[in-house]
Amino acid sequence: GERRQRWVAAISRKDWQPSKYSRICSEHFLQGKVHVFPSYVYLICVIPHRHPCPAGDPVKLSFMNVLCEVEEEIVEEAIVEEASISETSGKCDAMCQTNLTSDYIESLEFECQQLRGDTFALKEKLKPSDLEQSTFENSDKLKTFTGLPNYKVFMAMIDLVTPLLKDTANITIFHPLLLTLMRIRLNLPIAFLSYLFGVHMSTISRVFTNVINILNDNLVPVCVVWPDRNDVQTSLPMSFRKSFKHCMSVIDCFEITIDRPKDLKARAQTYSQYKSHNTIKYLIGITPQGIISFISKGWGGRSTDAHITANSGFLDNLLPGDLILADCGFRIQEQVGLYCARVETPAFTRGKKQLGAVELEDSRKLAAVRIHVERVIGQARSKYRMLHGPVPISLLIKSSEEEEFTSLDKIVRVACALTNLCPSVVPID
Repeated sequence: GERRQRWVAAISRKDWQPSKYSRICSEHFLQGKVHVFPSYVYLICVIPHRHPCPAGDPVKLSFMNVLCEVEEEIVEEAIVEEASISETSGKCDAMCQTNLTSDYIESLEFECQQLRGDTFALKEKLKPSDLEQSTFENSDKLKTFTGLPNYKVFMAMIDLVTPLLKDTANITIFHPLLLTLMRIRLNLPIAFLSYLFGVHMSTISRVFTNVINILNDNLVPVCVVWPDRNDVQTSLPMSFRKSFKHCMSVIDCFEITIDRPKDLKARAQTYSQYKSHNTIKYLIGITPQGIISFISKGWGGRSTDAHITANSGFLDNLLPGDLILADCGFRIQEQVGLYCARVETPAFTRGKKQLGAVELEDSRKLAAVRIHVERVIGQARSKYRMLHGPVPISLLIKSSEEEEFTSLDKIVRVACALTNLCPSVVPID
C-alpha cells in the first residue's frame, strides 16, 4: 500500500522491493519509545530517516510487512504519548507509574519477611552445629557420642592426637578423634559417617585408621599397664582383703562375632562352640580395683581359655607369690606354678556327687569377687558397641607383615584404654 511505498522510499535503495523476510536496520530509526502493538511485536514509534545500510549489518527489528500493516493513527497516538511523557518527566522525577496498590505492596513485604525467617530457620537446622566443638561441653552429649566421662578428658585426648595426625584435608582438626570414638562407641558404618561429616568414605576410613594407630601407640601403653604389687595391695577393695589379699589379677575371656570367613581353614579356626558362631577371642585381666591391666591379641574362637592364657604373654607379668583368680575353664595351675604363683578357680563336682561345705563356701567367695571381671567386660562392651560385632573380615587382616596387631586388635586395645579413663565399676568399700 501507500505506507509500504513510503517506507521503501525512506530507505532509498535503488531497484529494491521488500519481501516478507526483509528487515529494517536499527540505524534507520531515531531514538524513541518502545511501544507494544496488538500483534505483540516490539516497534520504535518514530519516523525513519534516510541512511544507506552497510552490507552485512545485523538485523535488529521486526518484519517489514508488519510495519506496513500498522495504522497511521496508532503511530501518531504513540508519538503523542511519548511527547506528553517527555514534557512531564522533568516535573515528576520522584514519581513512578505502577498498578500496585499500597496494600498489595505491604502484603508482599510481609510475605518476604516470612520467607526470610523460614530460610534462616532451615539454614540453622541444616547447619552441622551438632558436631561443632563448642556443643560437646555438655557432658551428657559427650558421653552419648564418645563414652568419655567429661570434656576435660576429651580435650586431653585431642591434645594427644592432633600433633600426630597426618593428612586431614577436608575435615577439621576436632573431627578425626570425634568420628573415631563415634564409630567405636556406636558401631557406625563408614558410609554413615561419610554422610554425617560430609566427606568421602575413603577419607573417613583413612582418618579412622590413622587415629586408631595413634591411640594404640600412645594411649594404650599409658592406660593399660601391669601395676606394681604394692600399689595394688595398699588399696584393695574390702571384698578382697580377707580371702584374696595377694590377688594381682582377675582374668576371663570374651568373644567378638565376625563375618563368616570364606576360607575353610579360617572358618574352622574361628568357629566357637560356645557362641555357635565365628568369633575372635580375647583374654582380659583386671586388677582388684577394676582397672584393665592386660588385654591379649585376638585368637580364633576355637582356641581354649587355657591355651590363650599360656601363649598370650600374660604369665610373663607374674611374680612369686601372686594370686590369679579365674573361671573353672582356666586349667593353668601348672603353667602358673612355673612362676611360683597361684591360680584359684571355683570347685567343680567332677567325680563327686556334691561339693563339701568348705569347697562350697570358697567357691561362693571366689564367685563374689570374680564377677568383677565380667562387670568390667560388660562396661567396655556397653560403652563401645563395636566390641559386640559382627566385625568385617577386613579388620582381621594386618596392614603389613611387620604389624604386631590387626585392626580389630587395635580397636579392642583402644576400647579397653578408654574404659580405664572412666570411673571403675568395682566398689572400693
